[in-house]
Amino acid sequence: MFSNLVSYFPVVLIVNSFTISWRSDFAVELAVNSFTISWSPVLPVELAVNGFTISWRTVFPVELDVNSFTISWTPIFLFELDVNSFTISWRPDFAVELDVNSFIISW
Repeated sequence: MFSNLVSYFPVVLIVNSFTISWRSDFAVELAVNSFTISWSPVLPVELAVNGFTISWRTVFPVELDVNSFTISWTPIFLFELDVNSFTISWRPDFAVELDVNSFIISW
């Protein structure tokens, strides 16, 4: 019966605030306090440390997020660096753009 439950619910190892969980159709997750690494073939690979996050998908952005600081990348969509309202974005087929609040430089 336990093995049947595992197929429906995550495999979970919890040591104090340290957690590793796994499920075949959901994320593999490693969590240490606010530190989290999760992976799923259909959902993002994500590394989160407090406000620090790195996530990855093959079809969606790679993202690095430190509080309000964000770098994201995907081969299909734009490369973006975002620090609070400061944004730099890049695409091979579109404009390079620097946006600071309402100030925009593009080329």
